Amino acid sequence: MTDAATRLGLRQALYHRLHWLWPILASPVLRRTLRIALWGALVAWLAFAALVLALRYVVLPNVGMYHERIEQALSQAIGQPVTIGKIEARWQGLNPDLVLDDVAIADRQGKPAFSLEQVETVLSWQSLWRGRVTLALLALERPVLHVRRETSGRITVAGIETEDEGDPAFAEWVLEQKRIRVRNATILWEDRLRGAPQLALEDLQFALDNRGRRHRFGLSAAPPSELAARIDVRGEVSGALDEALEHLSGKIFVQLDYADLAAWRSWVDYPVDLSQGRGALRIWGDLENGEGKATADLALEEVRIRLGKKLPELDLSSLRGRLEGRYKAGAWALAGRKVELTAADGLRVTPTDFQLEWQQDATSGRINGAASASFLDLAVIARLAAFLPLDPRSRELLDRHQPQGRIAELRSGWTRAGEALEHYSLRATFADLGMRAGGYFPGANGLAGQVEFSEKGGTLSVDAGRSGISLPAVFPEPDIAFDQLRARASWKVAGDVVDVKLERLQFDGADAAGSASGTYRYTGEGPGVIDLAASIARADGRAVWRYMPRAVSANVGEWLRSSIVAGRGYDGKMVLKGDLADFPFRDPAKGKFLITAKAEGVKLDYATGWPAIDEIKADMSFGTGMRIVAEKGAIFGARLTDVVVEIPDFESFDEMLVIRGDASGPTGEFLRFIEQSPVGEKIDHFTRDMKASGNGKLDLALDIPL
Repeated sequence: MTDAATRLGLRQALYHRLHWLWPILASPVLRRTLRIALWGALVAWLAFAALVLALRYVVLPNVGMYHERIEQALSQAIGQPVTIGKIEARWQGLNPDLVLDDVAIADRQGKPAFSLEQVETVLSWQSLWRGRVTLALLALERPVLHVRRETSGRITVAGIETEDEGDPAFAEWVLEQKRIRVRNATILWEDRLRGAPQLALEDLQFALDNRGRRHRFGLSAAPPSELAARIDVRGEVSGALDEALEHLSGKIFVQLDYADLAAWRSWVDYPVDLSQGRGALRIWGDLENGEGKATADLALEEVRIRLGKKLPELDLSSLRGRLEGRYKAGAWALAGRKVELTAADGLRVTPTDFQLEWQQDATSGRINGAASASFLDLAVIARLAAFLPLDPRSRELLDRHQPQGRIAELRSGWTRAGEALEHYSLRATFADLGMRAGGYFPGANGLAGQVEFSEKGGTLSVDAGRSGISLPAVFPEPDIAFDQLRARASWKVAGDVVDVKLERLQFDGADAAGSASGTYRYTGEGPGVIDLAASIARADGRAVWRYMPRAVSANVGEWLRSSIVAGRGYDGKMVLKGDLADFPFRDPAKGKFLITAKAEGVKLDYATGWPAIDEIKADMSFGTGMRIVAEKGAIFGARLTDVVVEIPDFESFDEMLVIRGDASGPTGEFLRFIEQSPVGEKIDHFTRDMKASGNGKLDLALDIPL
């Protein structure tokens, strides 16, 4: 196909597609409108050209003639004296460029407040349709800004008091300018109230780029080198000044590679006593839809800080980690990542993650909170508590119980309405957990396991090796040691009623080994109702006295300690059932407390001066009293049968040890028994030289006051 044929085909196609447009274009009204629009555009262009020519050849070349008028206008606008060394006009492309040299602003007392080596303003043609001066560039070269705090506490910036209400129109105008640059600036801070030396922030570079609702900025400045490294701040904001915070969005980055924190005390009031310290900081921040997020990498070294006037000084070798925070209306959260601390005395917090959350419902006022931590060393926290501003009660509890151990994977939450705690929950694993007992509060050491609970109930599991518990409210000798301890318990809460179920308890220690299970109910009144059953696989008879509760008199406990000098127990059973208000259940209808066990190889030194009973094999029982029924035993060479050793009542005012039984054997052994017992002294030892042969029998009946 030839080019002519192609062009013909294209014209025909356009005609068929646009033939509806030809009648409109032929309309007289449209022709008149287009003619007026073209003439209007021509007039506007000519006016613009005339304005450019007037500025280029009339106004700008003679701008120096308006030097004094410009100074006076600026002085009236600012309200303070303004002087300009030189005014020069030039062109930057098609934009007029006005340069002011040696600009100075004095305060109301005539002292220097603000000076600039040069100000460059490039006019934007957008000023024509905006109806206000708009700049393509505003550049300030080597400005020097004086900031002062007077002895009265009043702060002035460039001679202007900061208490005065700012002009929002000026801020809006600044954000309308396309580019603003501040180069090689210096800020001088003079604190007459503190009497501090003058502080200079030098080599300050600032850039602000505005494009509609988007504003990008950057700031870099150098404090004195002995105080800090160079500060770098960058960011951007989208939105308008008159908009609410929730409608703004933006980002910010701050970097400070070094700062001597203590050296800044001449100009900064810290909320705590900081005598030494240096550090570095990086911060990333985001704001969007009224929600803010910030991340900070923190590194501090050789910090000495005192958090209260009466507290000791905390000497930290280092503090490092990442902190993250976020907030929105009615809610905030704080988190730490790999936060670690090392003190000069060797105290160390290993790298730990934690998180705290708080939220309040605007309608009901209900508060929800949550806390979590990857790892907590209670002993380290207890040592750090000495440096923290705690209330006296908390400090007293820490000193009394001295918690120790490691908590891992801690998760907790709570809901509070007014003063009422509606909901709470906690879940954690623990190892080497322990604390000192105090009063009715039990103690422990070496415990390991898991715990999970809420206001409705919970579960506890323990799987520990070498460990122990301390029950000072139960036993006179409170400490119980274990080589192995396993337990699982659960509980439910319904109002004032608490139901506890001990699903299993297995223990193995030097004194005994066994297991237990049972239930306990607390109704809000009295000590509660218990149903506990235990079995004892083995026991050391010498330790029986340790497990006599405080309800048993001290005399009985001392007799058990001194009298059972050997032996082992097995096949033991314990039953504790009933309302603990009725313990030790003298009325069988109200409850039962009974410990039974078999024993062998027992040696009983039952009374001072009396020969001991050896090789006892017996059945033992402990309840309101003690009863030992021995099927065999020996005193010297005599064999004992059907011996009963009994303390009828542990709580009796006149505790008595009652021994009944039969003895058989060589008659000489009976004479030996009489001679080595208190009986020999009462009969003046007249049997000492007596001899006898053959066998005999003796009815043993002793009543010995304890």
